[in-house]
Amino acid sequence: MVGLDHPGSDRRDLARGLIVADLLEHEAGVDIIAVLAIGGALLLGESLTAAVIAVMLATGDWLERYADGRGHRELSALISRAPRIVHRHEGGEIVDHPIAEVEVGDRSWSSRARSCRWMAP
Repeated sequence: MVGLDHPGSDRRDLARGLIVADLLEHEAGVDIIAVLAIGGALLLGESLTAAVIAVMLATGDWLERYADGRGHRELSALISRAPRIVHRHEGGEIVDHPIAEVEVGDRSWSSRARSCRWMAP
């Protein structure tokens, strides 16, 4: 049996606390339903069913953390590739400006985009 000094015990205590908090706030999330299903399966002597639900709960949490991390990385990469300088036509010349200075109706382009006319949304 796992003791309280086990490295993962703090996370389990936190998860239990969050589940109890959700129950007190009358918010039944998927985690609460899964814990109730595990308890019910154990009460009915269906240990295999309880184990399958526990595995589904654990892998669901892992997938959620993985997707959150990947989404954060992808959005950060997308933001880092956003143009910061545009080339704008001014009096027959092409002048570089920060993208924040682009106004509606300017004829400009960035090195990562084709020529475009900035329009009002």
